[in-house]
Amino acid sequence: MNGAAFDAINDLAGHGVVADDLAKWAAQYLLYAIVFAVAAMWFIGRSAKRGANRRTILEGVFSALIGLGIVALIQQFYHHPRPFADRNDVYLLIPHSADPSFPSEHVIVASALAGSFIWNRLWPGIPMLIAAGAIGFARVFVGVHYPADVIVALALGLSISLAARRMDVPAERAQRLLSGLMPPPLR
Repeated sequence: MNGAAFDAINDLAGHGVVADDLAKWAAQYLLYAIVFAVAAMWFIGRSAKRGANRRTILEGVFSALIGLGIVALIQQFYHHPRPFADRNDVYLLIPHSADPSFPSEHVIVASALAGSFIWNRLWPGIPMLIAAGAIGFARVFVGVHYPADVIVALALGLSISLAARRMDVPAERAQRLLSGLMPPPLR
């Protein structure tokens, strides 16, 4: 089933320059756009809203770091090859190392950040979650992940961010600590 879903998505590659270019951009750079948007939210809003944004951002960063740690742990014990390393019929649009593909680091970071906003405020969490899904689809489209790699990463990122939301006190303490360390113009 994972292979059939991969075929259905990856077979779309190579049929149109615009679609290929959009997928390559999303697979490689859309995560950076999400991170930039989250970083910009650190400075947006009046005092109360800015404080809520910062708490959400800290939860998202915490969730993303925990997610990357879980990915590293999984990959230590389970080596799942990337599609292009596993098969001969992959239409590979971007160069990539043949490191383990399960689960997707890009998607876990994007979904952890998106989840942190969804659990606190739907907006801007929903556009971020759509972007996380687009990253996952694009990474399958370009041939560097199987669908299960991105689905599991999406579920893990959202679950970790929900758990971080439930751990209320550490995020507030971290926000106070970071605010105290920053120069006044950045607070």
